[in-house]
Amino acid sequence: MHAARRQITRAVCELHNTCRHASTSANPYPYPNNSSPTPHQIFHLPRSATQADVKARYYELVRIYHPDSPVSRVLPSATVQSRFQAITHAYDVLRGKTSHPSAINGDVNLSEVERAKANFRNLETAMWRAKQQRRAELRVGLDDRTKDAIMLGAIVVTIGAFVAQTYFTRREALQAQHERTKYKFNSTKDPSGAGDSKPSIDSEKQT
Repeated sequence: MHAARRQITRAVCELHNTCRHASTSANPYPYPNNSSPTPHQIFHLPRSATQADVKARYYELVRIYHPDSPVSRVLPSATVQSRFQAITHAYDVLRGKTSHPSAINGDVNLSEVERAKANFRNLETAMWRAKQQRRAELRVGLDDRTKDAIMLGAIVVTIGAFVAQTYFTRREALQAQHERTKYKFNSTKDPSGAGDSKPSIDSEKQT
């Protein structure tokens, strides 16, 4: 039973290797091995190729390198997507829709989507730094305004305390002066105090 299983497993592996070799060798337009292929290298066309040749070759490359094709099934998904995007971009370059043929990405370079994401991350980082700088400036401005308000409040309190102290001191001085003036007036009116004792003597006589 184990021998039969081993024979079945060996047959399946041989069939898989045969299909993989056949699918690879059946590709008439293999993807270039260099890291940054040109559009003409990807399309396997000379520079004198016409737009009709470019269009026909594009349809063939899409059929060969489509993610569901036999050639793409044996490759990693990242490689399949990178090559398919490179083929699409090369087609745009050869049709004149893109003026940057060096921006075509192979298996190693970043794709256009990844490049856009990197630019977005850089922009997001710059915006975050600018926002933090504005917050720091606002915080510094708020601290300065708080310090100014505290200093102004302290000055107002000091002036108020000085005015209140002066007012109460002057009031006490005036009150003391008024008491002294009243005492002197009473002393000048009856200096011996006889007016206070005379009624008491008359009252004794009457009794």
